[in-house]
Amino acid sequence: MEQVEHSLNHFDATFINLVNLKRQELYSELGIDADGTIKDMSSYAKKIQEVLNREAKKRNYPLQDIKGLEMDEKNIYDAEGKVIDTYFDFKVPIWLATNGNRYEALLNSIVTNRVMKHKMPGNGYVVGSEAGMHYQSNMRGVDQSRVITLGNYNGKALKASNKNQKPQVFIPSKFKNSKNELIDLFEDFDKNTGEGKYIKTRDDKSLALKEDMFDEELLSLFSFRTPSSSHVSASSVEISGFLPPESGDLMIVPKNFTKQKGLDYDVDKENAYAFHHVVTKTGKVEVLKEHHKTKRISQFEDAIKNARTEATIVKSLMADIAGELHGEVGEGYNDLIEFLTDDAVSILKKVERIGREYDIKLAQNEFIRINHAVFNNPNTRSTEKIKCCSFYEIC
Repeated sequence: MEQVEHSLNHFDATFINLVNLKRQELYSELGIDADGTIKDMSSYAKKIQEVLNREAKKRNYPLQDIKGLEMDEKNIYDAEGKVIDTYFDFKVPIWLATNGNRYEALLNSIVTNRVMKHKMPGNGYVVGSEAGMHYQSNMRGVDQSRVITLGNYNGKALKASNKNQKPQVFIPSKFKNSKNELIDLFEDFDKNTGEGKYIKTRDDKSLALKEDMFDEELLSLFSFRTPSSSHVSASSVEISGFLPPESGDLMIVPKNFTKQKGLDYDVDKENAYAFHHVVTKTGKVEVLKEHHKTKRISQFEDAIKNARTEATIVKSLMADIAGELHGEVGEGYNDLIEFLTDDAVSILKKVERIGREYDIKLAQNEFIRINHAVFNNPNTRSTEKIKCCSFYEIC
């Protein structure tokens, strides 16, 4: 029971940390201090108007409603008509707006989506059964196979789950570099030598993954079916092979998943949490950890404080950091680049934001570890007492 209590406390602490980090992200976006204090009302009003306008446009609000979000500065007068204070308010009072109720919903959704709604790193797959697959110990009669297997695969049926064994799956590789590009596991592969950066050829001509190029944690996934129903819908699985890219988002699972999760293979969906990772200069794929954050912040501070550093080098470093955090695509990447290149923002604020964004991803990684720990616990009676593991949307 001590282990159960520890897991629960660790989950609570990680979740609280994640919520606090995301709340600080919202504070930063709105120009509010870390303790929630508004020091510059003019700046705050401008930023909240920008956020409201951006969100309204995303939701395709009519022009009339978007215009209704405009704010201006208003004065407070004393009995003699002198200005004693100022405040900001909507140009058109909310109670006069045609769709005033939509603004309340908009404000609530901004807080909910940015602070309370969590998207975890990972992917969604279409489940396929290994039933009907034919296994053989060599490549006889096969011209070419692009399936890459790991050392834990015995060349026969995928192993099912038991107290000492994780269930095994085959999936396509989803490892990405900082440019949001899928890593090519066949990179530098030479058919003549049978060697590549990430794979090699065995004596039986089958392809093997060079597992030393990947952190061990990356070769496990926490997966759950959709729709979900508590623990029976989820499992901690180990990857036994990578399917070729042309297989799309297919996940091959062991036969006993039919009994455990009630799969009937009518395009069943399986979501899987995957750790945030980075690719080093040597090509090794590592789980994102604290030392990666420390290194990046140190590089950024050194580059931006050194007057002799060329502007192109600083911009390249900013792009690497934004890419590592968001991939070179989407609003998150562009928003971070815009923030880091804004000369009006202090170095301290830039470092704080970089650190906070890394901390959010580190907290998400820790959340995934907790889920693995709970489902890898051989004491199923203790595991069933833990109701903390929630299944969040995959980003």
